[in-house]
Amino acid sequence: MTRAFTLLSLLVASIWLLFLAERHSLSSTPHRQFGPVIRHGSGKAANWAGYVAATDLSVPLKHSVTDVQGTWRVPTVVSSGTLNTASAIWVGIDGSSDRTVEQIGTEQDWTSGAPVYYVWFEMYPARGFMLTAFPIQPGDEISAEVQFIAKNKFVLSISNLTQNVGFSITRKRAAQRTSAEWIVEAPFFRRILSLADFGTMTFSGCTATIAGVEGSINSNLWQNEGLTMENPSSSTILAQPSALTGGGTGFTVDWKHN
Repeated sequence: MTRAFTLLSLLVASIWLLFLAERHSLSSTPHRQFGPVIRHGSGKAANWAGYVAATDLSVPLKHSVTDVQGTWRVPTVVSSGTLNTASAIWVGIDGSSDRTVEQIGTEQDWTSGAPVYYVWFEMYPARGFMLTAFPIQPGDEISAEVQFIAKNKFVLSISNLTQNVGFSITRKRAAQRTSAEWIVEAPFFRRILSLADFGTMTFSGCTATIAGVEGSINSNLWQNEGLTMENPSSSTILAQPSALTGGGTGFTVDWKHN
């Protein structure tokens, strides 16, 4: 009875939030985008830290990825000595070997001396949107999914499991669907923004469906790559992913520098 009531409550809350989203709860993300990876060497990127999976990292099979999902807890952001810093945590499809990204996640910033948290989605290079009616606090458990359904349609979903609220939206676009990602990102606006100090965050329950098969990040049916965020000018490590845990379904990312 308790589990059924909880599921029903989450469904009702999700429907209500979706109803609001079609009206006034979406607004453009503030002066930033969440874009494709900017690589500079093996396992190194200027803006991403985390993991990528694809049929073949060098020549990935087009239209092979149909689903990606993962869970994390919203980390607490603190001052790193820089006035304004930003960080995004998301799951998504594309962006590793092409110029589009279909993604949904959370933002954790330090802005003018205070932390700022919100939920967003983006179909890069189109603009991103904040979910202004979606409640989020540090410590909340978040589950997110991006799913390709048919006829160039994607369903982007996110749930706050702690507060029993969910959101889902369908967007249409042509995409290569060559990779699945679980990423902590330094967003950009004219340049890559300084990375907010999120401490350590943990991904769990990370799976993808590639070429019709569901599996963990390190499934032997495809390839995966861990990415360390590193400043390409100074070689300073900004964020570092751990080795995979939980049978290949989880890992941590440690903040190192902004």
